[in-house]
Amino acid sequence: MSGGKLDVTIVGGGMITAVQILPSIYQLQRKGIVGNIDIVALNGAPLKALGENAMLCKSFPGQSFNSYPDYKKGDLANNYPDLFKEVIKKMKPGNLVFVAMPDQLHYMVVKEALKNNQHVCSVKPLVLKYKEAKEIEEEARREHVEVMRQCIIDSKTLDFSNYMQIALAFFEKRASHVVF
Repeated sequence: MSGGKLDVTIVGGGMITAVQILPSIYQLQRKGIVGNIDIVALNGAPLKALGENAMLCKSFPGQSFNSYPDYKKGDLANNYPDLFKEVIKKMKPGNLVFVAMPDQLHYMVVKEALKNNQHVCSVKPLVLKYKEAKEIEEEARREHVEVMRQCIIDSKTLDFSNYMQIALAFFEKRASHVVF
């Protein structure tokens, strides 16, 4: 956490990030619950599209995210398949990694987040195999972190007066489906 606020790293910069995840996280940032927002993608092209998205810019003026790779430096085509590991590793423990990758890649991102003592929220499905889910459950319990599936929050229905409210919202069934 930075200054009592939850830092969020979104791994994946596609459509679900643009239309659901980033607007929700921006709203929570606007309310003072979320601190830094980092978004990691395979390459800079989807991050440039997010950063220059007219609807997001109009709806959330003055808000932005840190992009990995940094699309502002013009690196749009090179692929960085393991960059998410570096970004997650730099996070202070106890923050949130939001997984928005293709389904077959969820497992490796969730494992990396847990390895670095981060809470996890994933678009569904969490993973593709039962064995992977059991492994994640055991690790989450051991590390005392939450793993959630599909936790898009309707911030209009929740009172976010302090950062603890975000934790409650993320971890209660009304806002998410806690898996482990």
